Amino acid sequence: DFVERGVNSLFAFAEVSYKKYLFVNGTVRNDWFSTLSPENRSILYPSVSASWVFTENTGTNSWFNFGKLRLAYAEVGSDSDVAPYSNVLFYGINANLFNGQPVGQPIGSTLPNPNLRPMRVAESEIGIDAKLFQGRLAVDLAAYNKITNDQIVSAQISDASGFINTSINSGSSRNRGVEALITGVPIEKGDFTWESSFNVAYNKTLVLSLLTDTPGERITVGNHVFNGELRQVVGKEMGQ
Repeated sequence: DFVERGVNSLFAFAEVSYKKYLFVNGTVRNDWFSTLSPENRSILYPSVSASWVFTENTGTNSWFNFGKLRLAYAEVGSDSDVAPYSNVLFYGINANLFNGQPVGQPIGSTLPNPNLRPMRVAESEIGIDAKLFQGRLAVDLAAYNKITNDQIVSAQISDASGFINTSINSGSSRNRGVEALITGVPIEKGDFTWESSFNVAYNKTLVLSLLTDTPGERITVGNHVFNGELRQVVGKEMGQ
């Protein structure tokens, strides 16, 4: 089979700095996704980030060589894993005849949803970068909060419809976490340098709403022949 999908985009970027210690960047972008219906395929999303190299103001010493505080907010739009041509219903010709006439039937087991909207992710982050002991030790710490709205998932529907599943905008989820990256240079002698990095992260994703924000509301996004089901449940972590 031959299929095509496309994304048309417009993008703008701006950057402002002040005396080598304050920096602000901003972007704005609009995407148009071919996999969604014409009424819903356009999405506009911005981002802005700011950083302050505070050691330019406070000065440095023999053990603290560089420090930067950063803040950021960004939004992203996506058509997720929507398959090309899946927003309309296609028919094929069945080899069996009815009253001598060929019979048409829908192609595939997924019911098209022409009302799908692009998924939108909004994330805010705060972090700090520091270099110590003439760069022999570097620390990068960050905390973030990410809200995903209109996530596109495949939900099971009644077999009586003639289909097995359909794609829906499932609501919203919240993803929070912290990350740390520590880089050290224990040995630096002549042409030999030994550098090691260690990272750790903690993340938790919570389902905030599906079609409504009713606690305990759920949709089934997958199952197994031995009665196992994968669900999204309002008020619980993703993937129950």
